[in-house]
This record gives sequence, C-alpha cells and structure tokens, in this order.
Amino acid sequence: MRSRPDVELRMPSFVHPGNPLLVDLLIRSGSETPIDFIEVELKGMQFIRGTTSSAHMNRQFLLQSARVAEKGKLTVGEHRYQAVFPLPDKAFPSYVGQLFQYRYFLELHVSIPWWPDVVERYVKKGEKIYVEGEI
Repeated sequence: MRSRPDVELRMPSFVHPGNPLLVDLLIRSGSETPIDFIEVELKGMQFIRGTTSSAHMNRQFLLQSARVAEKGKLTVGEHRYQAVFPLPDKAFPSYVGQLFQYRYFLELHVSIPWWPDVVERYVKKGEKIYVEGEI
C-alpha cells in the first residue's frame, strides 16, 4: 500500500554567492511507496511593482535542479538524501522591499505514480532562502 511520505528539509540560514548551498532531505515513509523520482529545485525570482497598489511583474533569474532519487520504492522508515546547489559568484542577494524583491525558493517534488505527489516550498528566516550580499 502506498502513502504520502512526511518530508523534512534542512539547509543553512545564510549562504554567500559563489558558495554551495547544501540541502539535507529526510523522508519518512509509513508504507512501501513506489516513486517516479525525488527532485529538489532552487529558484531565484525577481519581483517588481510600479507602485505599491499595482500588480507585480516577475522574472526567474536562477533555476537549478537536483534529482536525488530515480524510479524505485520507498521502504518503510527513514530515507536521507543530499542536494548541492552551486550559487553563481554574482548571485543577487536576497532583498524584500515594497517595490522590488529578489527571493530564492527551494521546491521539493516527490513523484508518486497514481497518487497525490508531494510538492512543497520551503521557508527560511521569513524568506525562502537568504543569500547574503549588498544591493
């Protein structure tokens, strides 16, 4: 019988441009569950508004993905994976203002055939991921 696994993702609070972002993933499976894959994505997004009351425009400036598991089965118990994302030397620092933002997101996708997938975004320090630096 398959079930939706519980997931826990850990990462550092801060990362500097040019350094790798190391992500630890713990998956707890309550039953034997087939999977198509497990993937973690790092996305960098820019958000811009003309005024505080206007709609925003967004643009993706970074996308990296790491497939940590291929087609197979999650057995009952805990499964540990790691993903490493090398940040570019000139990565934009995280910034959240009223009219302008640079934000980073980690997204986890556990693909389970014929069952609802696990798709989650992760938050760190009130942001998604905080990249240190100056604007």
